[in-house]
Amino acid sequence: EKKIKDFVSDNASAFDIEPVNAKISRKDGEFIYTDHVVGKKVNVEKTTEKIKEAVTNWNRQDLIVDAVVEDDIPEYTREDMEQCKDLLGEFTTDFSTSTVDRAGNVSNGARLINNTLLYPGDIFSAYKVLTPFTKENGYFVAGAYLQGRVIDSVGGGACQVTTTLYNAVLLSELEVVERQPHSMTISYVDLSRDAAIAGTYKDFKFKNNTEYPILIEGVTKGRKITFRIWGKETRDTKNRKIKFVTVVLSETPPPKDKITEDPTQPTSYKKVTQAAHTGYKAELYKVVYENG
Repeated sequence: EKKIKDFVSDNASAFDIEPVNAKISRKDGEFIYTDHVVGKKVNVEKTTEKIKEAVTNWNRQDLIVDAVVEDDIPEYTREDMEQCKDLLGEFTTDFSTSTVDRAGNVSNGARLINNTLLYPGDIFSAYKVLTPFTKENGYFVAGAYLQGRVIDSVGGGACQVTTTLYNAVLLSELEVVERQPHSMTISYVDLSRDAAIAGTYKDFKFKNNTEYPILIEGVTKGRKITFRIWGKETRDTKNRKIKFVTVVLSETPPPKDKITEDPTQPTSYKKVTQAAHTGYKAELYKVVYENG
């Protein structure tokens, strides 16, 4: 019996057809559903029993035993997806003061993240979705932060993409796995509400810790970027409210200007190569109100 079972296990898997989960996306403000695909799987236990019964009653003639094949239902069906139509969190930031190239990078980042689907337990990594930061991937050269300095870099402005998404994740109360601050303050969100991305050492990650799939929608319009996270709302939205509050703990004044003389220029010539910034230490609190 063990040899029969091993034979079926080793050979039957070649005939299995993997099921495919249903999917969901958004276009022009409407949900688009992709049907699930039912797979096929050989039932090893039942097929083993059929072979054993046939061999036990063998009449010395060739015999054929049909394998027991059953439907393999995917974990997430279209019916599951159709439940995920609640807005869990939404956040918008403004990039109206950005250069054309930086604005292009912000829009490109939203495009790359838009319609990302996360099943329960999936972890989103901004680095995996947004990279490579190359012109071939739709990016331009624009200003970026590097160790307290402003430099020109392909993909400059991607941090506004991750920061906007981070705030949508906070409002959705999903599990933040990894988040790093910038090396300098930024203007488009309050202190301690930013999420930087840089190389492989600064990434923004979060986990779908709900029991339902979630969809990330990213759009840019009128020099504003918005992320919306859709799923099935299970929180008490009537008697429970949340908000986030920044508390500044301390300020660090900038050092004196560093002056470098240029003998090729007149003594009255001045050029600011790096503006000084005040440093801050801040904390972010989630305040939860229940029944007022």
